[in-house]
Amino acid sequence: MRITKFDLVFKILVYLNIMKKEIFAKAFSFLVKCGPVFFGVLFFAPVLTEIMNLLNISFVTLTNIQISLLIGLFWGSYASFKRSWI
Repeated sequence: MRITKFDLVFKILVYLNIMKKEIFAKAFSFLVKCGPVFFGVLFFAPVLTEIMNLLNISFVTLTNIQISLLIGLFWGSYASFKRSWI
């Protein structure tokens, strides 16, 4: 049986499609595993910053957003490792 260029291209595309699904699945599982860190940095930090600004809380060495990002990163990392927010 003779393999045509079309068959070869089709097999390559099928292989790449399967690989793309596997890569997407691995990336998605990584993002889900790091979800608490993303929540801590992308949601909790800005909310905490606004609360600190509202209450006029500030520190000399770091800005409110820097402090909030550190707290959010720490809390999200803790939640990722412990698998619990508390």
